[in-house]
Order: sequence, then structure tokens, then C-alpha cells
Amino acid sequence: NLYYDSIYFGHTFIESTIKNNQLVKLKGNIFDNKNIYIRFTNILDSQKELNEISIEFEDFGKFLNKSSISDSFIEGDGKATLYLRELNLLSGRLEIDNSSIKNSSFLARLLQLASFTGLLEILTNEGIPFDKIIMNFTNKDSIINIEECKFQGFSLGGNLKGLTDLDKKEINLEGIIVPAYAINSLL
Repeated sequence: NLYYDSIYFGHTFIESTIKNNQLVKLKGNIFDNKNIYIRFTNILDSQKELNEISIEFEDFGKFLNKSSISDSFIEGDGKATLYLRELNLLSGRLEIDNSSIKNSSFLARLLQLASFTGLLEILTNEGIPFDKIIMNFTNKDSIINIEECKFQGFSLGGNLKGLTDLDKKEINLEGIIVPAYAINSLL
């Protein structure tokens, strides 16, 4: 069982390789109800400047909910690649496909309705569906700089950038939201 403080992630299988008293490989799976929802791999290479951790999500929404980060994401599969020096997170990339965001703001729902397909999506989906979310970020002194975050859905899309201060628990983002994203991207 894997816990972080009081947060329970699920049953976990971990495989590791140790050479010369050094951890050189770590990989594993995290299960929820006998189904894998996270796979992770870390291969330590002394020749590389940074340590790379790859995390594959079968259900990104479940991970965010279990980790108490957010209960607004529904499903989503994808990959996070994290780059660390020793145990310090320096940068990363997140790519999530086929997810939805529920409990979105009134303005976001209104923009979704502005597209021809938005009403159909509202009736058939819980939340606003996105085909792809891609985010690149760096971390320094507990401040995450979101360099670029793109999100694409049929009725809504856009991009964001900005800062997140983890110590102060503050977020400052700016960007563009595009209604009728699929139609606008064709033009």
C-alpha cells in the first residue's frame, strides 16, 4: 500500500535494481480495485545531468482525486515526464488525452455553448471534454512557472501561462480561451 502522509494511492508493486549500493532503476504500478491506473519508471544514469521520471496515467482524474489536488478532472490518460537533480524537481511536461473538467465556471460553460456542438457536449458529457492537454513547466524555490499550457476540445480550447506559488498557495495565470475551437482551428 502506498501512502503520502495520510493520502492513500492504492496497492503498489515496485521493482528496483541496485548496483554498487546505488539505486539505478525503479519502476512500478499503482492499482485501484485490481486495475492499474498509474505506471512509473525511473532509470538513474550517472552520465546524465538530470534524473528523468516517467509516469503514465490510465486515469489522471483518479490520481488527482486520490492525491487531494483536484476532484474536477474526469478520466484522462497520458504521461508526465519529470526532470530532477537529486531530489529537487526542476522541470516537467504533462500530456493528457481524453479528459473532462467538471464544476467549471459559469463563463467557461457559456463559452462552450457559443459553439454549435457545445449544447450537445453539455447534454452528453459530465463537464467540458478536452481531447488533449499539454503543459510544460519549470520549478524554482517552490514557484512553478507554467511556460505553456495548451488545451484542445471540440467546443473549447486555448492556452495559458503563468506562475503558481506552492508556499503561498497562489495561482496567477493568463491566457486565451477560444470557443468553437474545432471550427476556429480549421479556419
